[in-house]
Amino acid sequence: VLVLVLTMCCVGSSATYRALKNAGFDALHIHQIDLKSLLKRSQKLNVARHIKDGHRARALLGAEPDRPVKVITLIRDPIEQNISAGFSRFRRLGKLDELRGYVTNPAVMNPIWEKTPLAYPLSWMDLELRNALGIDFYQVDVASTGHGQMEVGRVNALLLHSTLPDQVKSTLLSQFMGREVIMGRTGVDRNKQGDLQSLYRAFELTSPLTVADLSEVAESRFMQHFFAGDKDEYILKWKSRLNLA
Repeated sequence: VLVLVLTMCCVGSSATYRALKNAGFDALHIHQIDLKSLLKRSQKLNVARHIKDGHRARALLGAEPDRPVKVITLIRDPIEQNISAGFSRFRRLGKLDELRGYVTNPAVMNPIWEKTPLAYPLSWMDLELRNALGIDFYQVDVASTGHGQMEVGRVNALLLHSTLPDQVKSTLLSQFMGREVIMGRTGVDRNKQGDLQSLYRAFELTSPLTVADLSEVAESRFMQHFFAGDKDEYILKWKSRLNLA
């Protein structure tokens, strides 16, 4: 079985990938499999590992048309994902002490946000799963349980809310993979965790998101199908968190 951890970035997929590896699965951890998506991101001087593995996944799918495929994907609140993706880019700019100074500098922050479009998480499912693999999780109830499963042809896919407890994820992954898979927090520097949380809070307050953006997400097909929350409560939560008038 070809195992793909295929998710949008910054949804906690690294922990899932590590759990699968620890369980003995030779998985590929990728964020794109659509050819146009991969080619667009292959123009850089230093091509990221997940892009190379995305091309490898496509090559394997094409070379072995009868090989069964298991896909694990995760979803997260789109605004949280957007901010987390920006913060991931921000952290690459330097050490913790340097970043505290950068977060107040618009010349540093503006390019970070320009590379973090809000539309990305709203359209990812259609582009990378439905169009590329024929998996349309909009046909499956996910909001009520926080997870869903769908099988089309040789592709069997499992979707998980990123906020599900590790124990629940472990059970669902073990059932899906047919072998025990244990999720757990790894790679967390607890000595720096408080400082990082403080920096994250300062970072998210620089977000250029507007109330109109919050409304767009709350009313989006993605949010309504996969989370089915109250629109007004969602907007109010983020208005308060981002200190928007």
